[in-house]
Amino acid sequence: MNAPDDPSERPSSRFEPSDKTCLIVGIVAGGLGSAFLLCGGGCLFLVFYYRSMPVTTDSDELERQLIVELAGNQVIEEHLGRIRSAELDMWASGEDDEAGAVSMWVFDVSGPKGSGILTVHGLDPDDPNSGVDWGTLQLDNGDVYDLFTGRLLAEPQPAESDEPRAQTTTETAADDGFAEFARKVRIDLEDHPVIREHVGEIEQITYDETGSLAEPDDIVFVFQLTGSKSSGTLRAACITVSNDEEDVTSGELTLENGETFQLFPDNPLDDTAEPNSASPAPHP
Repeated sequence: MNAPDDPSERPSSRFEPSDKTCLIVGIVAGGLGSAFLLCGGGCLFLVFYYRSMPVTTDSDELERQLIVELAGNQVIEEHLGRIRSAELDMWASGEDDEAGAVSMWVFDVSGPKGSGILTVHGLDPDDPNSGVDWGTLQLDNGDVYDLFTGRLLAEPQPAESDEPRAQTTTETAADDGFAEFARKVRIDLEDHPVIREHVGEIEQITYDETGSLAEPDDIVFVFQLTGSKSSGTLRAACITVSNDEEDVTSGELTLENGETFQLFPDNPLDDTAEPNSASPAPHP
């Protein structure tokens, strides 16, 4: 068969303009779609990544403030010598106000005598004149000291077996809450004349959960005290004044020898007391 002589009847191997337009539109649309998927996926990854990270701050400024603020601190000098290095642990630092601002700072510190973990409150990276209003030093051996009174707040407990049961997160959080509750009660009572006379300086105070749960009055809590003169059991009616303050309104101290003393003779604490109308101190 002979090929047609008329050029208009010959098959064309070229794209018509409409075909080119479709091809170009397809390529552009495909490229934009791929870019959108890549960018969108990357953006989503960055959003989730940064949302999972702790709040960032000027760690150098905080570390500088810490070293300056605690220069000459007796607890630091006794156990570390001085702060030779301080590294902010942002993951361990916490939020403690309604706005979510971080003001509870945790530092890994070391000095010529030893090393440990400093937990402090009051530093502000935006205020070079801010200072530490309270804090604790935990040494590598597990001892925890009040940064300003030097009192031993906790010490390592010997394991009951070669494979001690690990604490759950809930148990650890509860223990921390009870320790903080006991710390506030100690601050309120450390200069009380009855405590000073019979117990002396409070060296250690621990929350007695079993004794507290057995109390019929929901604002009465039990603590075990160890002091420079003696030890004993304290039953105390506690009212929460603020997040940082507990007010003991009535209390009974029983020493190891069995002697019992009322902290407030005009407002004695007994087993039949009705709950106070004020808001009771919640269990940590």
